[in-house]
Amino acid sequence: MLDIDLCRWFMLTKFFFSQSLHSISIFLTLFLAFQRYVSYAFPFSSKKLLSKRKTLIVCVVIATCSPLLHVYHVLKEKADDGMCMWRLDNCPGDCAFLWIILIVDHLIPCTLLCVFSALFIRELRRTNVSSTFGSRKQAESRRY
Repeated sequence: MLDIDLCRWFMLTKFFFSQSLHSISIFLTLFLAFQRYVSYAFPFSSKKLLSKRKTLIVCVVIATCSPLLHVYHVLKEKADDGMCMWRLDNCPGDCAFLWIILIVDHLIPCTLLCVFSALFIRELRRTNVSSTFGSRKQAESRRY
C-alpha cells in the first residue's frame, strides 16, 4: 500500500501521462499516413496544403488536445480506502469514458489509418500500372 500522495502520482503517471503520450503517438501516426497519401496522390497541391507551418500547427494541436481525452483520470480519485487502483464504481460515468476512449482514441484512428493506407496503395498501383504502360509504349516505338 502506498500513501495517498504517492498513490495519486503513480496513478497519474500510469493512467494520465502514459495514456496521453499513447494518444499523441496514435494521432501523429494518423496524420503521417494522411500526409503520405496526400503528398503522393496530389503532389502539386500538397505543398500548399501541407506546408511546414501548417504541419507544425497540426502537431502542436495534437500534442495539446490528446491529453484532454484523458483528463477524466485526473479528476477521478484513485486513492480510496488506502487502495491504489482504478475501479469502475460509477458505471454510467466510467463506462461512458471507456467507450469514448475506445471510439475516439482507437476505433476511428485505426479505421482512418486503414483507409489512408488503402488509398495510398491504390495510388501506388495506379501510378505503377501507368508508368509500366508508358515504358512499354516507349520501347515499342523505339523498335520501329
